[in-house]
Amino acid sequence: RNNGLIGKAEPRYAKFVSQLIATLGIESEERGIHATGFYSVSGEQVTTDKEGIRATDFYGTSEKFANLPLPSIIIGHNRWATNGDPKDNRNNHPFTSSRFGFIHNGVVANVNVSNENLRMVSECDSEIMFRYF
Repeated sequence: RNNGLIGKAEPRYAKFVSQLIATLGIESEERGIHATGFYSVSGEQVTTDKEGIRATDFYGTSEKFANLPLPSIIIGHNRWATNGDPKDNRNNHPFTSSRFGFIHNGVVANVNVSNENLRMVSECDSEIMFRYF
C-alpha cells in the first residue's frame, strides 16, 4: 500500500521526472486527498508549491510544477488531514525554510508545542518535527 510520499534523487532519466512524479502522485492519491505539494532542487534553484486539492487536480493546474526545471531532487506529498485545515495552505506539506523542505505522513502525538518554544506557522502536527530539525 502506498504511503503518499514520492521522490527522486538522481539525474538519470531527468527529462521524464515531471511525468513520473505526477503519475506517482496521482496513483498514491488514495493515501491523501486533502492536499498535494512538492519541493524540488535544480542546481541552486528551489521550487515548491502546495495546495489544498487532490493530486489529480494539482498536477494539472500547478504552474510551478508545469514549468519545473529538470530537478536533481524532488519530493512530493499527498496529505490526509488529521490536524490543521487543508484550506489554510500553511497546514499543507512541504514545510520549508531557506535551506530545507520537509514532508511527513503520520500523526505526531504527545507533544505540547507551547512548552517547546517552537515557532510554529501552521496547526499541522507534522510541522513540529520540522521545527525540531
